[in-house]
Amino acid sequence: MGYSSISIPLVITLVICFSVDADDSYEKCFGSPAKYSKESLNDFVNELQTNATVASFWNASRDEGSTNQVYGLASCRGDLDLSDRMKCLAHVANLIAHSDCVNDGQFFLNDYCSIKVSSNNFFGILDFDESNTGTGVYSRKGAFTRNNISDSITTFMKGTADAACTDTSYYHDAQVYNPTENVTIYGMSQCTRDLPVDTDRCKVCLELARSTLDTSKLGGTVVSGSCQVRYETYKFLNN
Repeated sequence: MGYSSISIPLVITLVICFSVDADDSYEKCFGSPAKYSKESLNDFVNELQTNATVASFWNASRDEGSTNQVYGLASCRGDLDLSDRMKCLAHVANLIAHSDCVNDGQFFLNDYCSIKVSSNNFFGILDFDESNTGTGVYSRKGAFTRNNISDSITTFMKGTADAACTDTSYYHDAQVYNPTENVTIYGMSQCTRDLPVDTDRCKVCLELARSTLDTSKLGGTVVSGSCQVRYETYKFLNN
């Protein structure tokens, strides 16, 4: 299975405060006009939502007539508990149900969870392509007082990414104290679990995400279709 094309997204600097059921969600409508009904799509999305609420990740496909098939994936951040997974996925599923998109490709994501459906089989394909399903890049305003902390954050985030790639959950979070700034850095890295473990696609995606981070800032988030990274100077993790 081949890689998707890769484009580097525009970095937008702003303050984002996420809630698992907030409206800070990104929507992408792509592909061709859908050949299946909205009712059928919503039923499939509810199936993804239900299973991913329990398992944190779920992908499946469904036949929609003799020549049509729909593929779907739902994923939650690895630190979320059952209650937060339920809230976030219910919120995203509701956005899809009320979306005006009539195409066979839809992608909704925020910092906590995502749901993606398409008539094309995208399982295992690296998705860090802005022209395909979109990549959200966020950086908090404000910079550290010393330049050398940027290298420390880069090294720290590489460590979370390396650990995520070798974990069966494709997720890892950690924290480290930086005496230079007298601050604790909290970070996480995660890939979607459809990426094959016998390839380097998770590693490649996280490298792209990390290279997009502006580590001179007080915090940053990169969320894409196949992976996400985030670091902050406050406890944003739920564990």
